[in-house]
Amino acid sequence: MRERNDAARILAGTCFTALLTISPLFVEQAFADDAWKNRTEVVWSSETRSLIRKEFRVWDPHPELDLDFLWEPRAPVRSDDSTLASGVGTLSWRVKSAPDYDRQYIYSVFKGTLKDGRPEGDGVLLVFRTGYSYSGHWVNGLMDGHGILKLENGDRYDGEFVAGKMDGEGRYASSDGSIYQGGFRNGSRHGRGKLLLAGGSYWTVWDQGVEISRAQIPDVTPIPHSLKPRLAAASNSVKLKLTLDQEKNRAFADADPGTEAHVYDAEFSPGMMTIQPGSKAFREAWKAGGEISSGYEDSLPSIYNDNQFASVFMKVQVQNEGVQPAVIADAFLDVASSTLDPEPYLEASQTGPGYCGIDTAYRPDIVFRNLGWGQVIGAKLTFSLGTADRRTQQTTALLGSFDGTKQASIVESLRGFGVDTERLKKAALGLYHQKMSDRPKTNDLAFHCNMPRGDATEDQNEKALAVCVSKVKKTGLFGRLADFVYPEQNVIFTKMSGKIEYQWKSNDGELKSKSSPFSLNIPLVSFDIEMGEAGCDDASDRGSKMQSSPSLLSVGRTSYQIHLPKSWQASIAQGTVKSFDLDISAPKTSRHKFQLLLKLTDGSVVTSPVVDLTYFRPRMPKR
Repeated sequence: MRERNDAARILAGTCFTALLTISPLFVEQAFADDAWKNRTEVVWSSETRSLIRKEFRVWDPHPELDLDFLWEPRAPVRSDDSTLASGVGTLSWRVKSAPDYDRQYIYSVFKGTLKDGRPEGDGVLLVFRTGYSYSGHWVNGLMDGHGILKLENGDRYDGEFVAGKMDGEGRYASSDGSIYQGGFRNGSRHGRGKLLLAGGSYWTVWDQGVEISRAQIPDVTPIPHSLKPRLAAASNSVKLKLTLDQEKNRAFADADPGTEAHVYDAEFSPGMMTIQPGSKAFREAWKAGGEISSGYEDSLPSIYNDNQFASVFMKVQVQNEGVQPAVIADAFLDVASSTLDPEPYLEASQTGPGYCGIDTAYRPDIVFRNLGWGQVIGAKLTFSLGTADRRTQQTTALLGSFDGTKQASIVESLRGFGVDTERLKKAALGLYHQKMSDRPKTNDLAFHCNMPRGDATEDQNEKALAVCVSKVKKTGLFGRLADFVYPEQNVIFTKMSGKIEYQWKSNDGELKSKSSPFSLNIPLVSFDIEMGEAGCDDASDRGSKMQSSPSLLSVGRTSYQIHLPKSWQASIAQGTVKSFDLDISAPKTSRHKFQLLLKLTDGSVVTSPVVDLTYFRPRMPKR
C-alpha cells in the first residue's frame, strides 16, 4: 500500500524544483553522497557476446523522491567497464518497484551522453506529467552552454546557461505573452535587453532581476486589425491567462501505450499564442520536407487512426485583482477565421504486414498513403536500391495523382538488374503454404538455412546466416543486385531510398511543389527458420485514446462565435484565481485564429491573446 501511495504522490506532483537547477540547493546536492544510486541490470556484453549482469552507478538529481533508474546504453558494454554509467544512451527515472515496461510510472527521461554517471555534452531531458524539458548542452550533470528550457507553466528560455542557471544572452518568452531578449546572470535578468509587450516594445535595463529603467521603442510596423488585442471596455482588474494542460496531454499519451500519441505545443509572443502539433519529426515530415514515416521503430511512427491525435487541451486561469467579486456573464470563442489546410501528409509502407507477417519473404510493392485533405498532383518517384554503403543508380517512376493511397511496384526495376523475380515469388508462396498447412512439410520452393542448434552465440548465428546468404548469391538469383543486398535476422533485404516529388493546390488555387524523402527495407528472400514472435502490434486492436467533449471549431468560416458552457458563468472572489478547462478540436486539418472573451456583469470584457492554431486530423483512407 505504501508503494501505491508513493506512486500517486509522485505522479500527481506539479513542481520540479530539483531538476530545474536554478536554485543553489540543487548545485549543492549535485555532489552529495546520497545523490548517487546503484543498480544491477542485464545487458549485452561485447566481450562475451552474451547477456551479463552489470552494475551501474548514476547521479540522482532528485534523491528526496526515492526513485529507481534504468540505464540503457546504446553500445554494448564490457564486464570490466567502470560501474559509473558512461556513453550514449537513455536514463529514465521511475516510481520505485514499478515495472520497467510500464511508462505511466516514468518520472523523467534523459536521452544523450553520460560521463561518470552524470549528463555531459548534448542531451535532452523530459519530465513527464509537468511538461518541463531541456534540450541542449550539459557539463557535470548541469545545464551549461546553449540550450532550450521549457517550464511547466509554458514559459520558454532559449539561450546560455552556466552551472545550471540562465547566464549570458538569452530569450525568455513568458506564457503571459511578454518576451525579454537580453542579458542574464546567475539565473536572473541582468544588463541591457529588449522587452516586447502587447502594448509595444521597450529598451530595458536590469540589475540582478530588478528592472531599473525602461524606454519605449517607436513602433513603425502596423499590426493587422484582425490581430489587435481588444482594448475597448477592457477590465482593468480581471486578467486572463491561457496555457496548455500538460496533465491532460500526459494522460492522453498514457491512455494507449502501444500507439504513438500526438499532442500540441505552444509558443508565446506579445498578444499571440501559437499552437501546433508537438512532434518536431511530424511537423518536419508534413511541412518542412523531412523524411516521411515508413513505420519502422527508428523512424516517425505510422498513423493508424485519428484517435492518435489529441484535442487541444488548454487551461484558462482567470485572476481577479480587484476589490470586488467579478462575475462572468458569458464566455465564448470569437473566431476570426477557420480555413482548411489542404497540404498532403504522406506515409510510405509495404503491402501487407511488416516484419511480423509470414508474407515478408518477398514484397516488392510500395504504398504511399496521403492522410492530408488535399490531392497529390503529378507525383514522381526517384529512388535507388542497396545497402548503407553501396547504392545503385537512381530510377524514376511516374505515379500520377491520388487522394488516398497509391501503390507502386519495383518488380520491373528488379528485373532490370537481372533478379529472378518469379523464383522469389514462388519461394514466398511456398513458404506461405508451408506455414499455413496443418501438416507442414519441407517445400522445395522455399529457401532453407541450417542454423546452429542449442545455446549458440550471436556470432555463431551470424556466421551461419552469412554462409546461407552467400549460397543464394552464388546461384545468380539476385543478378547484378547481389552486391546491394544485406541480411537481417532470417531475411535478405535491399533498401529502397529516394524521394517523392509532387504538387498540391492551396486554398486560393495556387499550385505548390513539394519533395519528401523516404526509405524502406524491401524483403527479397526469407529463410525457413523459426525466429519466434516478432513482437508486432495489430493496428486493428489499438484502443481509442482518451476522448473529451471539446468545443468544435468549423472549417471554411470567418467571423463566428462559439459560446462556452454555462459552467463558465462563475463568480471570482477578489484576490483569487479560478481555473477552467478549454478543450478544442476541428473536423479536418485546419488553421484557426481566435480569442477567448469573457463578458462580466459590470459590462467590461476580458480578452485573451490571439490564438493561432494549426490543427491536424488525419483523413484516413477508406478500407
